[in-house]
Amino acid sequence: DIVFDQLGNHLFGAGVISMAVGRPLIANGRLDILKQVSEGEIPVCHAASEEEVVEWLEKLVFDEALRIKTGKASSVFSFRFMDIRNESDYYYDFIQQQMAAGQKK
Repeated sequence: DIVFDQLGNHLFGAGVISMAVGRPLIANGRLDILKQVSEGEIPVCHAASEEEVVEWLEKLVFDEALRIKTGKASSVFSFRFMDIRNESDYYYDFIQQQMAAGQKK
């Protein structure tokens, strides 16, 4: 009912598939990256430490309404996030920035 993905410095990956079927995801949300590819609410249960994981688990396990609401929002988000155009635009812009930075050196 609750899914975990990357809790370190990486962006979550497979967890977005679980989100698509309406499961809340506890992961390092990396808002610095997600804000570049998605507008609006990002329903990832952001956790980058053991304490934050425990906090989210307690919330989601003991509050069924929150778990269901987060799961529904997760599904909507995942289909927007997984849009190939969003990801393609993000990586294209990233590559262009890196190339421009390399030319300045």
